[in-house]
Amino acid sequence: MAKFIQMTKFKGIKSTWRKVENVVRADYIGASHKICEVNTEMSYPATKEQGEANMKLILAAPKMLEALALIAGKLDSKEMNVKSQEFKLWQIANGAIKCALD
Repeated sequence: MAKFIQMTKFKGIKSTWRKVENVVRADYIGASHKICEVNTEMSYPATKEQGEANMKLILAAPKMLEALALIAGKLDSKEMNVKSQEFKLWQIANGAIKCALD
């Protein structure tokens, strides 16, 4: 069974991310830092609504990563049945965390 991946490996800015127009920013050490710019004015067949949905997903990423780490940590057990829903959830959570941290 894979070992739980710790949040301390996250090298990004550990503060609240916020939307400023079409830019995701984070306040860190007395300054506002640009995380990324999101194209919210997408061309056809995409819509502005889809661009805004992408922005929301990016803004939620730090909290989702933290939630996945908590889930994976709570489910990390050598006693877990590999056929159980909990084990599948643990595998998915750890896989997503690994993608975010590697």
